[in-house]
Amino acid sequence: MSSLQFYICVPRHYEPIKEPFSFSELPVEGHDPTETSSASDRTLSFRSTEVIYDYDTRVYRGIFTDQDGQETKAVCKFVLDAGTQVKRRFQREAKMYQTKLRDLQGYCIPRFYGLYSGQVVGNNSMCMILEDCGESVGTYDTISMEWCIMAVRILMAIHKRGVQHNDFHPRNLIIDNFEKPTRLVVVDFEHATQHECRRELDLDLYTLPPFMCEFNCNELWDAADNTLVWTPSSVCIFGGFVSVRDFTTPEELLALAPDYDDRYEPEEALKRAKAVIRGYLRQWKDRKPYVLGNVRETLLPVK
Repeated sequence: MSSLQFYICVPRHYEPIKEPFSFSELPVEGHDPTETSSASDRTLSFRSTEVIYDYDTRVYRGIFTDQDGQETKAVCKFVLDAGTQVKRRFQREAKMYQTKLRDLQGYCIPRFYGLYSGQVVGNNSMCMILEDCGESVGTYDTISMEWCIMAVRILMAIHKRGVQHNDFHPRNLIIDNFEKPTRLVVVDFEHATQHECRRELDLDLYTLPPFMCEFNCNELWDAADNTLVWTPSSVCIFGGFVSVRDFTTPEELLALAPDYDDRYEPEEALKRAKAVIRGYLRQWKDRKPYVLGNVRETLLPVK
């Protein structure tokens, strides 16, 4: 197994240390290390250039040098004090990268460069080296609908390989360039589990979401709903949500509003209901052809 020379600064409550720490590569359950070049006894290195995340784990951006001397932009996911639970999470993530999701590396997920452990200022520490694929999306509104759709399709590919992510969130979507993106990947499989996807319906873009019990996969349903790949099926009025499937006129919308009371005069209440409907039609006007089969035509007329 390889060793890793780890050039980093430990978390802020310690003084920066310039000398490298020596880490040893850990075997990954279910993966034969002889299948990769990292199985040699050569020394690898990672030199950090910046910290890009610092919470329960710390993520460094830097340069990874492999046994052939090739330098690659990489990130290092590091934990200073790796207790039993943390070790299990890291090992689970490494196993996902190297077994079920291995064929997606370099395409839908980052390339995996190894899992390592060693001593850092008296602590049993652990790190994982991955390809640097760019910046975290952060929120869905920072990327176009085209890339939101791509994110959901990547999740579908992950499910197809028998894995449920369990933390599918824009912070775990990495894009290579916000202005002219060419690639999006999903990261952070610490909480991933084996999954037999029982999705029964196609992912029809822009339509109103099907009922979750009919779609039959909660994670994919939530992903399509949160990214607005599906058109929102409800509107908010007087603090409550009403399905657009259930009303045609502003009067019906008022009747269905769960929190509507006598706070407003009938004329004012009707005015607000009309404004809600107009806002919904204005926001989703480009999707009228996709949702007409799910709502009454009088609500979304095609003109």
